[in-house]
Amino acid sequence: MPEMRLGVRLTPLKARIFDAIKRAGKDGIEGDDLFRLIFGERPVKRSCLKAHVWQINDLLEESGYHITGRRGFRLIR
Repeated sequence: MPEMRLGVRLTPLKARIFDAIKRAGKDGIEGDDLFRLIFGERPVKRSCLKAHVWQINDLLEESGYHITGRRGFRLIR
């Protein structure tokens, strides 16, 4: 079931990623920490997380917000 964030429909997985990044605040969350939080010990490639973030950014394009990966993932306006 899709979930709404900033007026955008996200899958449950993308919503979890978005929420974790938003919750991290202005300091952001390190990629390794975000990966472990979202995927745990599942055998998933790290590039999968980046792909989801890029897809979230595509969806957020009209909202004026985007996720940056510099010095940790963080949501900026």
